[in-house]
Amino acid sequence: MSGGIFGIGTSALLAYQRALDVTGHNIANVGTDGYSRQELQLAARQPFVTGIGSLGTGVTETGVRRLADRFVTQSLDLSTSAEAYERTYSEFAQQIDNLLGDSNAGLTPALSSFFGAVQDVANDPTSTAARQQLIAQGQALVDRFGQLDGRIEDQRAVANGRIGGAVDEINQLATSIAELNQKIVEARGASGGQPPNDLLDQRDKLIQDLSQRISVSTLEQDDGSVNVYIGRGQSLVVGYQATALVTQSRSADPNAIQVGFRNGAAFVDVTSSLTGGELGALLDLNTTLFDPASNGLGRVAVGLTQQFNATHEAGMDLNGQLGGAFFGVPAPEVLADPANTATGLPTLALTDVGGLQASDYQLRFDGTNWSLRRLASDWSSDVCSSDLQVATIPPGGSLAFDGLSLDLSGVSGEAAGDEFLLRPVHVAQGLDVKITDPRAIAAARRYA
Repeated sequence: MSGGIFGIGTSALLAYQRALDVTGHNIANVGTDGYSRQELQLAARQPFVTGIGSLGTGVTETGVRRLADRFVTQSLDLSTSAEAYERTYSEFAQQIDNLLGDSNAGLTPALSSFFGAVQDVANDPTSTAARQQLIAQGQALVDRFGQLDGRIEDQRAVANGRIGGAVDEINQLATSIAELNQKIVEARGASGGQPPNDLLDQRDKLIQDLSQRISVSTLEQDDGSVNVYIGRGQSLVVGYQATALVTQSRSADPNAIQVGFRNGAAFVDVTSSLTGGELGALLDLNTTLFDPASNGLGRVAVGLTQQFNATHEAGMDLNGQLGGAFFGVPAPEVLADPANTATGLPTLALTDVGGLQASDYQLRFDGTNWSLRRLASDWSSDVCSSDLQVATIPPGGSLAFDGLSLDLSGVSGEAAGDEFLLRPVHVAQGLDVKITDPRAIAAARRYA
């Protein structure tokens, strides 16, 4: 039987009282970060059927809808991740740019002063003061190389330190998302399948915060929980469970940090697949900013000092002797993976300054042969495949490449997975001036 005018009016009063409650809730949360506006959904009540037709019985509430679009939310997460990546990368890139491009503290002033002192000696070869000034400017130049490389390494250390902090934040957010998944599923069950809007807002906000740290993808489940994935589909949150990320130093390279999962006692490295967000930028900095900057500086240092030494050694000093090396230059660096089975180290030597590349190299044994891979982004050497960027060397063999010679005869007992890191131009902090006696500067041409 119809509720009549009073029943209809009562249903309307009750419905719009709830609508006012929803509106008040919206107003109260206008400043709540991540809150989505809600609206009460209404529908006509079941009509009363009579012989003359159906008579309306008023209005009823069917639910409270959250005004949030999943596509817009996911697009915002992607944009958030991209913005955090660019902001973090730009922060460090600007530091390196300011460091190397500084008109007062960069490399250019030290080079100008050194070559000015060389010109002074050329203008007056017998001047002891000019010779002493050349030694002083040479020392200032190698000090400047060392200072600049040290500052690059300082920035690397800061970035590596922030990797650990970003991973901790990712783990905390993942745990919170997993906990909210459980609350959301329980709330849906208790309300007969109605969505817990405020909890959904909280979870979306956590996912957006997570996107600032790393690029993520999500997949909503039938029970209302959300699975969160990073990298190439590695699960970070599945239902009520969160998987913790861990960090460790990369085997042969003390400056690189790996990020991955623990699978029992094994470490599963996912570093190369992690993109976007603050963590993605921090992981990219080593190979795309710090290594190129340090190796580029080292390449300039090697080229300058070796060429100057060659010229100096061809001249005569005030004692009538052939000139010696003016600068001391460290030998190319070879680092072994602590887990190597192999004993001994490869021998790496400089053969042609003009062929040097601003790059490190990875030398890895596959069980049959050694493979050499340049770690810089390009590979132009004829000895390597242009698409694989790899040169193959048999055990005990040798290879000439990129102005360098590599000899593996000193390495024995190698096993699959053994690895060495070759750093031919990592020399900027090891330069020194070998000449201390002004008379030993070879400023005279030697005649045959």
